[in-house]
Amino acid sequence: FPVTIGADASLTLKNVFIGTTCANNTVGAIRLPSGDAGSAKWVFQNNYIVSPSFFIGTTNYASVSDFQTAHNQATNNLSGVINTYSNMSVKSNTALIHAGVFVGVLKDTTGNLYNNPPSVGAYEFVEERAVR
Repeated sequence: FPVTIGADASLTLKNVFIGTTCANNTVGAIRLPSGDAGSAKWVFQNNYIVSPSFFIGTTNYASVSDFQTAHNQATNNLSGVINTYSNMSVKSNTALIHAGVFVGVLKDTTGNLYNNPPSVGAYEFVEERAVR
């Protein structure tokens, strides 16, 4: 972060957790070049985005929904309070569970099988087993 996408580039970003700040404590931003808001070269789908700034050219969009309205390849993204633990695993009863899109990856980073549709992020939500 910030992510700036140039005119000749392309990017598909799916099932990713995007935080609010960069390593240098600046506010994160996603920037698309002007005039290409509907381009299929930039796909943002089923991501969980915590309050970054969105720009198309010099236009700043106040929210994820405003950005998605202007950029028709940005769909099903979620925003709001953080729904993960400090290790970035998904909390129970959040909008991240089964909110992703299957991209061909079968297991998460810990070896758990992804559901279809998967949870958003690097970890699949696994319901804790009841203790007797």
